[in-house]
Amino acid sequence: MRYMLIKNVLLNKILIKNNNNNYKLQYKTNHSILSGISIRLYGITIKDNDISYTITINNKESLEKLINIESYLINKLNINPILKDNSFILNKNYRVSKLMKKYSDTIDINIFLVKKIAYQSYPLVYVL
Repeated sequence: MRYMLIKNVLLNKILIKNNNNNYKLQYKTNHSILSGISIRLYGITIKDNDISYTITINNKESLEKLINIESYLINKLNINPILKDNSFILNKNYRVSKLMKKYSDTIDINIFLVKKIAYQSYPLVYVL
């Protein structure tokens, strides 16, 4: 499956669809509606741990882009934050480990939906 990466994310173009167990995120362009919010983050470092990958964002513009998206989702849906100290964590599995091999200083991610579990809501971040 191919993905279209969004270069300049406009927060007013983010659509939120409420389902029973989650909020599905979409992004409206002039010509179509995209599933999730797919972006490329520049200037990253990847730390390989036993059970996860820690992605640290060193590029100011990429960090601001993700902070803006995160702040918007926190205000709208009261989600748990994606970032902690300019980093986020991806849990390891076969597919993620295979995808991580192609990244070194950039990474393509998709924030696809927000899971609703009891009193918590947290975004699902996929590697593209």
